[in-house]
Amino acid sequence: MKAIYYMLPDAVAYMPLPDGRADVWLRKGVSESEDDEGSVCWECEEVYLRTTLSRDDVVAMFDELFDSAEQVAAPIPTVDDRVRDLELQVEEQAGAIEELALMMVGGE
Repeated sequence: MKAIYYMLPDAVAYMPLPDGRADVWLRKGVSESEDDEGSVCWECEEVYLRTTLSRDDVVAMFDELFDSAEQVAAPIPTVDDRVRDLELQVEEQAGAIEELALMMVGGE
């Protein structure tokens, strides 16, 4: 899929999720261009995937992942999906803090 950015994009955008997976955007062929109004922008081919691979593994397997993600064309998560993932992460952290506090009180 063609993407346009107004800041030079990284070849790999890796966003870890609380469940151990990550949202990943892979970009190829980044080139400087101009939009319809004459502003500088960058165009590229971009694919999205959700994976359990580490960032280092994603970088090492870039071409293979790009090609396979391009064939699958996974849907890009919505803002609601991202907010739900963040809310889950906050709940998990709050629970861990509460457990730690109870252990500290009980241990004294």
